[in-house]
Amino acid sequence: MNWVRENTTYTQPLKLNTNSDFEVSGLIKFTIEPRCSLEKTGYTIRYKSGNMTVQILQGCQIIEL
Repeated sequence: MNWVRENTTYTQPLKLNTNSDFEVSGLIKFTIEPRCSLEKTGYTIRYKSGNMTVQILQGCQIIEL
């Protein structure tokens, strides 16, 4: 278990194994302690015409990375 006591950024390296266009979506889930709130953040990774984009859904707002 990783306890985080300050603002923290986690990174995950990606290795692209295709040149074909694709779109994949996922969900990141984590719990904020001590209030025990389960947080869920959706995301979509798209690769089209050699360009990769990541969209993160926060509430009703989409953030482009």
